[in-house]
Amino acid sequence: MSIAKLGSFVVVGLIAAAALLEVFHVNGSAPTAVDGVPARASFQVIDGDTLRTAEGERIRLIGIDAPELPPRARCARETELALAAKDRLTDLVEGATHIATTPRPDEPDRDRYDRLLRDVSVDGVDVGEILVSEGLAKVWRGRKSAWC
Repeated sequence: MSIAKLGSFVVVGLIAAAALLEVFHVNGSAPTAVDGVPARASFQVIDGDTLRTAEGERIRLIGIDAPELPPRARCARETELALAAKDRLTDLVEGATHIATTPRPDEPDRDRYDRLLRDVSVDGVDVGEILVSEGLAKVWRGRKSAWC
């Protein structure tokens, strides 16, 4: 490979690295999450109360119940609310500079689907409380809520 071609690869690589770094910057600082992993790189929103980490670990927001997406939704209204809850959780996660997941000492570590049960906060604000206050989730009462 010629020096010119090698130089071109280096320049392209540096441009790509700079673009990736820019993706992870919000207000001049990299978003952080559990163990210092960049927030946007570490979470995918599954639905209104479940996230997945880049490593594949699923996290269930503890203490709330969000409406179900199809095919588990029982009516069109539940589907509409479920999509809105998922979109709102996505906005909160993508807009965060810091995401924290915290277990509750009085709750089990995992649910029956092997998801981690965690309080999740973005920039110091509890995500579950936001979703409940906006009518996109309800406080968990030990059983699924009626959304129809």
